[in-house]
Amino acid sequence: MDKLLTLLLAPWLLYQGRLVRRHALRLPEASGVRNGARGSGAPLGVLVLGDSAAAGVGCASQCEAITGHWINHLASG
Repeated sequence: MDKLLTLLLAPWLLYQGRLVRRHALRLPEASGVRNGARGSGAPLGVLVLGDSAAAGVGCASQCEAITGHWINHLASG
């Protein structure tokens, strides 16, 4: 029953998906370096998951993004 319902709704779902993709707001990524080393002490590797958080969307530079704030905080202490 679920497969039949999905099959019957497939054209409508594809149409909705195309509309969303066409009209979705696309913001530019923040400029700046996305890797490097800063501070002293043992190296620390950080993996940021998530499209907008990792790219710094909405910020002018990577220094203003959440990862830039983490780096500044970790390097100071």
